[in-house]
Amino acid sequence: MNPILIDKKSKQNSAFQQTTLVSWLLLIIRGLEQEQVDVSSLLAEIDLDYDQLINTATDRIGVVKLQSLCCRAMAVAKDDQFIFNMVKLFKPQHIQGLGFALYASHTMADFLSCLVKYHPLMTDSLAVTLQEEQHHCAVCFHPQNAFSQYVPEFDIALIVLHKMISDVSLGEVTPYKIELIRSVPANTQRYARYFNGRIEYGRPVLKYWLCNEALSKPLLFGCSKLAKTNEQVAQQAMEKMYAPNFVNRVLYEFQGFEVACDINQATIAAELCLSERTLRRKLQEQGWTFRGLLDQYKQQKSLEYLKRDNLTLNDIAFRLGFSDQSNFSRAFLRWFSCTPTDYIKRRQHNVHSKNNKNTED
Repeated sequence: MNPILIDKKSKQNSAFQQTTLVSWLLLIIRGLEQEQVDVSSLLAEIDLDYDQLINTATDRIGVVKLQSLCCRAMAVAKDDQFIFNMVKLFKPQHIQGLGFALYASHTMADFLSCLVKYHPLMTDSLAVTLQEEQHHCAVCFHPQNAFSQYVPEFDIALIVLHKMISDVSLGEVTPYKIELIRSVPANTQRYARYFNGRIEYGRPVLKYWLCNEALSKPLLFGCSKLAKTNEQVAQQAMEKMYAPNFVNRVLYEFQGFEVACDINQATIAAELCLSERTLRRKLQEQGWTFRGLLDQYKQQKSLEYLKRDNLTLNDIAFRLGFSDQSNFSRAFLRWFSCTPTDYIKRRQHNVHSKNNKNTED
């Protein structure tokens, strides 16, 4: 469930602000310090102050800062796989109550459910969903900027997930397959050794595949009571995260619905313990109507769904609340000045061109 942090000033061009925990930046800094890098000067390049970051470790910061720092860190360390060394320093406290809730999960199914529910605490630039099939399931990370290029943050997400799953299962649960957005790296062996599974590159969505039989297996250090206590802490953190912007809170409620046709003012108002009139008033105070916000939500979800290989256009139309594929296509054309089919072809062409360029290099 991924909320969309909306800046009222940028509403018209759909430029959503995305944030992450300051602790992720501190993790990168710790990794750089081990490499004997002058961290202060590196931070100054992106208008960040070391002492301020230390004193605001539990706060949030723009995702752009994380991406900038990560790119500079790999350049300074002269190792595009610097993140593997950095992730070794990861501890559950880096993601606060969510980390402890995940590590106290009773089963792997509980772990994944908790991750999907509270993942915006880690970052809201990636939406996390669970794709279930007959024998396997995948934790899917969907970049929220539909036209974004690969950034190192994408790799961090899967590498950290792998570490957490290895930690809680004592190495007994391993991935069946890994799908990465990035093109094939110069050194594929590092990825192969780390994940110890089949890896596919140049995919539209990050996916971490597991065998279903691993989901019900009890985790040795699982503690339901501890997990529940820390989930409450995570829930409180989510509420605090959305407090400055009521629109974010409404969008978070939208994410709880499998299909958009089930979303209506009465249901959302009830979830927020408000009257419909108060819901409308609060949205109007931030420059939105319920219908306009729902339409904006459908736009973003349509781009997310089109990245999923397992969804047909009819599936997407149904999930977004359209009566048929034709109505969805007309709405998509109105939103983005192209049809869903044209958008898919464009994405496939971009991926193909990127892979060919990498092969030639």
